[in-house]
Amino acid sequence: MNDFTSKIYLGLVVVGFSTLSIQLFPISRLASIWNRCLRKTSYTLN
Repeated sequence: MNDFTSKIYLGLVVVGFSTLSIQLFPISRLASIWNRCLRKTSYTLN
């Protein structure tokens, strides 16, 4: 029974980590685009 419970917890951790990674990917992509825009703007202003 204890082994079964630990496998369930491990599965929940894996699913949670995968979900978090999938959700953070677009945020990091958007941040990269935003940083590129800021660099171009600061270059233009200088």
